[in-house]
Amino acid sequence: MQEFINMLSPNLEFISMYSNDDCIIFQVQSKIKDPICPYCGKPAQKCHSKYKKSFNDLPMHGKNVVIEIINRKMFCNNPNCSHKTFAETY
Repeated sequence: MQEFINMLSPNLEFISMYSNDDCIIFQVQSKIKDPICPYCGKPAQKCHSKYKKSFNDLPMHGKNVVIEIINRKMFCNNPNCSHKTFAETY
């Protein structure tokens, strides 16, 4: 399963898979320990919050496929940064 997830991004790891009558959902999350702030370039260690974002992939076995990413919003540790928080990217 991780091989499939690596095709999306090597920075994601497989968490779980579940399905219902018409959909197969793959849950993934970041493997990045300390994401880099895109505004100042410094690593961040403190998580502000988590949220889910999802997108559809091609159908499989007649069911819709959804990739659900558990995404973190991080605090930037750099006091000189113009942004206090950022959402991690892959």
